[in-house]
Amino acid sequence: MRNREQSPVRFYSLSEGMEMSLKQEQGKILILSQGRIDVSMKSDSSVRMNQQSMVYFPVGEVIVKPLDDSRIVVISFSQGGTKEGKFTKLMLNDVMVAYIELLETYRNLYLKDDYLMQLKLKEFTFLLKSTYTEKQLHAFLGNQSAESSEFYAQVVSLSREIRNAKQLAMRMSYSYSGFNKRFRREFGMPAYQWLKQESAKLIYHEICYTNKSLKQISTDNRFSNLSHFNEFCHRELGASPRQIRKRV
Repeated sequence: MRNREQSPVRFYSLSEGMEMSLKQEQGKILILSQGRIDVSMKSDSSVRMNQQSMVYFPVGEVIVKPLDDSRIVVISFSQGGTKEGKFTKLMLNDVMVAYIELLETYRNLYLKDDYLMQLKLKEFTFLLKSTYTEKQLHAFLGNQSAESSEFYAQVVSLSREIRNAKQLAMRMSYSYSGFNKRFRREFGMPAYQWLKQESAKLIYHEICYTNKSLKQISTDNRFSNLSHFNEFCHRELGASPRQIRKRV
């Protein structure tokens, strides 16, 4: 898949005494499923984490130092991170513990398809909003307000059925200009571009990992004919649907 983005869910296993550097330009949440670690920045902001906790960390370079053998999951968002130079920490609740255990099961089974990880990112956003209070979320996400979380969750929920930015704006009761301004602030790109990327990821997954006919995939994704479907795949995925399927 051409221009494939780095997976939004990354897994790391660190031995005691190792050191790992993470550069933060987007919003990132680091989740510690096992062990103990120190997380620090050049600004001297630091936090010690015990297992089954997560930290939302600032823009910049973050250094992770394990105090025991540790397992870490890093989840990246489209939204920018906090700029205050401080870490915010939150303990995993039972639902989040189960979610992380399932993620690690997928990893152990080598089920790390990009589309699956995008779905798990959407699930993570939904679980954050659904299983923590507004007060907890506000304290954890810092300058990412509860209103921002609501907008983000609503967009990802509606994006499967609505692929047009103007229709999405109407459904969410925004003017088109107001919606685009808000969308750029939350996602870091225009709405039409994000929706096109999401469509390309879904189509790539259906071509490679389902038994659907190419005609059915074209119809399900609302292309008026196979010619337009082929043009989209060439432009966004770098090859025809038939060529993509043959490569798998």
